[in-house]
Amino acid sequence: MRFGISFGAFYADPHEYLKCIVEAERLGYDYAFLPDSQMIYRDPFPILGAASIQTERITLGIMVSSVVTRHTSVLASAFHTVYELSRGRSVFILGRGDSSVRRIGLRPVKIDEFIHKVNEIKQYLRGVKSSNGFHIRYVTHDVPVLVMATGEKMLRIAGWLGDGAAVLLGPALASYAYSQIQIGAKEANVDTSKRMYIFTAFCSISDDRKEAIANVKPAVTWFFINSPHIVKVLNNVLNISLPNDFWSNIERFRRDYARHDYVHEQRWDEAVKECAFIPDEIASALSLAGTSEDVVQTLRSLKTFFNEVVIRPVSTDEWYTVFKRFGEEVIPRLKHL
Repeated sequence: MRFGISFGAFYADPHEYLKCIVEAERLGYDYAFLPDSQMIYRDPFPILGAASIQTERITLGIMVSSVVTRHTSVLASAFHTVYELSRGRSVFILGRGDSSVRRIGLRPVKIDEFIHKVNEIKQYLRGVKSSNGFHIRYVTHDVPVLVMATGEKMLRIAGWLGDGAAVLLGPALASYAYSQIQIGAKEANVDTSKRMYIFTAFCSISDDRKEAIANVKPAVTWFFINSPHIVKVLNNVLNISLPNDFWSNIERFRRDYARHDYVHEQRWDEAVKECAFIPDEIASALSLAGTSEDVVQTLRSLKTFFNEVVIRPVSTDEWYTVFKRFGEEVIPRLKHL
């Protein structure tokens, strides 16, 4: 298996990013992905450029760039530049728009428009002329561009769009995600063996299993707000029972995004208290949460469907600890699986 680290929830200056990317390479991580959300994080492209010079092996990339906040030609140019600097050690993930879009009062693009924009970026990266007759004159590499997928429609589109996908779901739904990707690929007559599919999960590691599960609850509210149908899918797997106030709380979070964007919350202790209503069983099913041994065993079962796994520590308070423990206690046990 191959492993990566997402720098989501890592709210630090560029020098700290560089230190951790270099350390990630030393710890055996295969990927380092930076978020692209201008109201929360530093601009990722200068950091990736610097990291390209300071590292030798690790693959560098973005998780996730929005096709709303940057023009497709700008994204293609930035992707290609990092690809050149890193000598091919880069991969980029595109999304319809989340925090980078919502925090400036815009909305995610519709799926059809997203498909068009991903294809447009791929065309730019192949040196194809746009409708006005111009092309990016210096492109020489068809840089890998993946799509972010969570919901059923996007998972099926992920089966054929771009060069693959980063699937953001819980381990309990790995089989479901894999099956949807296969359905989409089959409908489009695409060979999935030639494409990259990365499984991405929120992660909390603690010697106290219940503490780790409690810690991921604010992050997993993202699923219920953005893809509420996941609860139905999860129920088919686990036959879960929801507390009476579950959906009223989720609706409260949805109505006041500025206050309840818990996946990017800095006051994590308060967020954990606010999200305690989420059953442990659901939080555990939608994340990699528990002891190091718990995470190892879950990832062993995931290998049936995905060979590439990226973890996203849930809070700035425990980001470095989870990053370090996963590198020292999990990766060595699964690296050659």
